[in-house]
Amino acid sequence: MAESIWNDPRITAYVLGDLSDEEKTKFENELGSDPELSDAVAEARGVTEQLRTHFASERAAVLD
Repeated sequence: MAESIWNDPRITAYVLGDLSDEEKTKFENELGSDPELSDAVAEARGVTEQLRTHFASERAAVLD
């Protein structure tokens, strides 16, 4: 059984900006040639943005 693309910790690290410059460059090169990886990054970005929006609105409600 093939390992899930979601087991790649670089996806989360990339989306959160936690890769070194060298790691980021290598990962971006791989993104350009791997549509499945590119799709996973896009999905992770979407989920991350949804979470940020959700928690920002919750924080604002608590402060009101």
